[in-house]
Amino acid sequence: MAWVESNAVAIVAAIVALYGAILSTITYRASRRDKRRVIGARLSYGFLTFGPKLSDPHLLLHASNPGQVPVTLRSAVVVLPDKWQAIVPPGQGESRLPLELAPGAGCTFWLDAREIAGALRQRGYAGKVRIHCEFGDATGENHRSKPFKFDIDGWKAA
Repeated sequence: MAWVESNAVAIVAAIVALYGAILSTITYRASRRDKRRVIGARLSYGFLTFGPKLSDPHLLLHASNPGQVPVTLRSAVVVLPDKWQAIVPPGQGESRLPLELAPGAGCTFWLDAREIAGALRQRGYAGKVRIHCEFGDATGENHRSKPFKFDIDGWKAA
């Protein structure tokens, strides 16, 4: 009977130790996640407003910082199917790069959709292609959006 009780105590102690190890690992991973740099990247269509008027259609590159640490953005580009990049020139956004994004903050940059379609046409593309936006941070890490289906044939030459 003593043998059964000592085994039960050992099993309970092992379960408590395992629970402690799992809880410690979860806490450690959560604290690491909170300290890392995170940029949410999204690419979409949109218009700029000039009083009551709308601009031509644009590709909007949106960056957000859902993390707990400020992140400095150094670059904003649209990556084309052949890995070429359309760089957002100065003045084509709400802010100028480099830009420090505070936790919970976001910003938007833009490129003319017709110009991107024309550039892709010149490179021999037609129909629907997959492009995405990418933001580079001060540490050299790139943060990429999900692929965006861009219909080249839907845009007349600029």
